[in-house]
Amino acid sequence: MEIWLSDWGPEYEPYWAQIADEFSTDGVEVELRFVGGNDAHQQYVTAISSQTAPCIGLVGNTWVPEFASLGALRPTGQSPDDVKEQYVSAAADSVTYEDEVYGYPWNAAVRALVYRADLFEQAGLEPPATWDDVVDVGLAFQDAYPDMYGFGVAGGGQWYYLPNVWAWGGEIATQDDGTWASRMNEPEAVDAYSFYAGLLTEHGLSPEGAMNWNGGDLVNAFSQNEIGMFVAGNWDLKSLLLQNPEMESKVATAPMPSGPAGNNATFLGGSDFVIFEGCELPEKSEEIIDYILDPERLVEITSQLGFMPAKLDALELESTTGSYSSELWNVFPAQLETARFVPTTPAWGGVEATGELVNALHAIIGGSAPRDVMDDLAQTMDDTLGDG
Repeated sequence: MEIWLSDWGPEYEPYWAQIADEFSTDGVEVELRFVGGNDAHQQYVTAISSQTAPCIGLVGNTWVPEFASLGALRPTGQSPDDVKEQYVSAAADSVTYEDEVYGYPWNAAVRALVYRADLFEQAGLEPPATWDDVVDVGLAFQDAYPDMYGFGVAGGGQWYYLPNVWAWGGEIATQDDGTWASRMNEPEAVDAYSFYAGLLTEHGLSPEGAMNWNGGDLVNAFSQNEIGMFVAGNWDLKSLLLQNPEMESKVATAPMPSGPAGNNATFLGGSDFVIFEGCELPEKSEEIIDYILDPERLVEITSQLGFMPAKLDALELESTTGSYSSELWNVFPAQLETARFVPTTPAWGGVEATGELVNALHAIIGGSAPRDVMDDLAQTMDDTLGDG
C-alpha cells in the first residue's frame, strides 16, 4: 500500500521511514512517495482521475473539499460535532464537506505578529493591539529608526491580508441554498483591502517592492534590519531563527492586531490525512493514521520540526510542555482560537488559481478605485464559484 506525503522535507524522512517499517507486516509493504512541490495538487488530481490514488494521502487542507466533491475520499464515519471535540475548530472545518467528515487533521498553521523587541524597547514602543495601532507604532518606529521601515507589507501573499476581511466584520464568500457567492465587494471587504494597501501607499510603512513580497521576503527583510515588525506564520519564525539564531534574543511575538470588528481572525493552514476510496486496506490505513495521531508520538515529531499539531490533546501537550510552551512561541497556539478556514467549496482552489485575490490589492495600490476593483474581484469569484 502507498502513502503519499505532500507536506514534507528531508528532515521528515527518517520519521516516515520508521512508520513504513513499523507497518510493513503480514505480507503488506508500506511504500512512501513524497509529492511536495508546486505540482503536488496536480499529482493527486491526476491520480484521482486515473484511479491510481494511494491508500493514504497527506494533503493540503484546502484540497479536502475539492477531493471529497469528486467522490475520491473515504468518509471517516465521524460526525462534524465529534471532530470539533477532537481537533482545532478550523481544522475540523477543513475535513468537513456537506456535513460529512473526510479526513484527519495533522498540523495547524497560523500567523501572529513578530517584532524587534530590542528596538521597540529602546524607542519606548509597545506592540500594536489593533491595525490602527500598526500605523501609529509603525510611523513612530520609523521616526526612531529612519533607516528602517515600520511594518512588512506582503502584497504578493493573500494569506497575510485576506483574513482582514473577517477582522473588518465581513465575509469572503458565503453559501445560500447550496450556492456560493463572493462578498468581497461589500463595504467591510473593500475597507479591509483599502486599509492594507494604504499601509504602503498612504503611510509608507514598507518599501515599494513590498507590493510583491510574500512570506520569504518578509523573513529576509526582517533579518536584514529592513523592517521592524511583520505578520508571520509559525513556520516563518522557525525559518527566521534557523537562518539567524542570533536574533532569538532580539525578537518577540504578539497576537495578530484586531480590526474594526473587534476580532483578530487569521487563516488556519496546514495538512490533513485522507484515505482514498480505492484503497484496498482501509482498516490498516486507519490503524496507521491512529498511530501517527497518538498525542505523545505526534508531539515528539512536532517538537522536532517546529509545527503545531491540530489534534487538541496533542496541542495541549505541545503548548504546555513542548516547543510552543515558551513565551516566544505560545502566541501561536493562542491564535488558533480565532483561526478560521477558507470557504469550504470545492471551487476554492479555482479562486486562488485566478490570482485575482492578489491582483485586486495590486490594482488598489496602483491607484484604481477600490470599489470598482472589488466589484471586478467579486464577479470573477462568482464565475469561479459557480463551477463548484
